[in-house]
Amino acid sequence: MSDIQLMNWIAEHEAMKARRDCLDRGNGLQNIVRYENGDTYQHIETYESIFRKSTETIINGQTVSRKELEFHSFGWREIKATII
Repeated sequence: MSDIQLMNWIAEHEAMKARRDCLDRGNGLQNIVRYENGDTYQHIETYESIFRKSTETIINGQTVSRKELEFHSFGWREIKATII
């Protein structure tokens, strides 16, 4: 799922009631949003170092995107992306 498709999916769900959880996973964070219609959105960030992290986006239990990023002077830069 491309970034634009992902943003459109999120926009379609913004008006719904949702339960949001943010879990500390030691070297990363896991954000989970459960919408009233049963859909779920998860975004997992895992820090490999202070300058490198990987992210995984999961919708309804299925991974839709994986990215590896590195930090540079203007923010996070994408090194590798796997769009599923």
